[in-house]
Amino acid sequence: GETDAQVCGVCDVCRDPPELYDATTPAQKALAAVQRLDQRFGRGRVIDHLTGRTKDVQDWEQGLSTWGVGADVSPNGWRDVIDHLLFEGLLIEDPNDGRPLIRLGDPEAVRAVYKGETRIEVRREPAGFDASTRSGNPRRRGEGRNMAAEALSGPVRARFEALRAWRKDRASEQRVPPYVIFHDKVLAEIAARDPGGLDALGRVPGVGAGKLDRYGASLLEALALTG
Repeated sequence: GETDAQVCGVCDVCRDPPELYDATTPAQKALAAVQRLDQRFGRGRVIDHLTGRTKDVQDWEQGLSTWGVGADVSPNGWRDVIDHLLFEGLLIEDPNDGRPLIRLGDPEAVRAVYKGETRIEVRREPAGFDASTRSGNPRRRGEGRNMAAEALSGPVRARFEALRAWRKDRASEQRVPPYVIFHDKVLAEIAARDPGGLDALGRVPGVGAGKLDRYGASLLEALALTG
């Protein structure tokens, strides 16, 4: 990912940075699985393929080199890897009329990961961490606003909320979950950087070429309205 992001010093992520681990090999496996499956499935199906848990699996799939290649990683671990690849634009999520598909992102960036030229680091949760709870409270579906987003204030927070409203409208139009358009952490990064054009927007992690083409102009219009 990019290294020029500002450290706010306020949110939990900045005050207590999470431990990262080298996930380059799992990332290579995930990208290869998406490619071998012809980019025709969603993240859950890709994870089932990687872990060898696909229901009623057919011979053609079992014959792929990526079938079950990630059985040593938990499904939650694979979700973390895939979420990170989506955030970095190495994978993109195609809304596909409400049935999202995972596709490969920027070809040059994907190739660099395959060759080992780009190192992928993914957050490792503390031992014993239960992803279903935070601060002792059950986490319900739809509460996905991350801690960094919660720490935003002033003009940045106003831009973030405007972007969330814009995303909600796009999601309603396409009949897809809001995260398919952009994750909260991507919107928070856009709000913090306040890009003035498509080139700057395209440099934000998580904004791949496909999403830039599809949503860029509309997103920048919504951002401009915040003043």
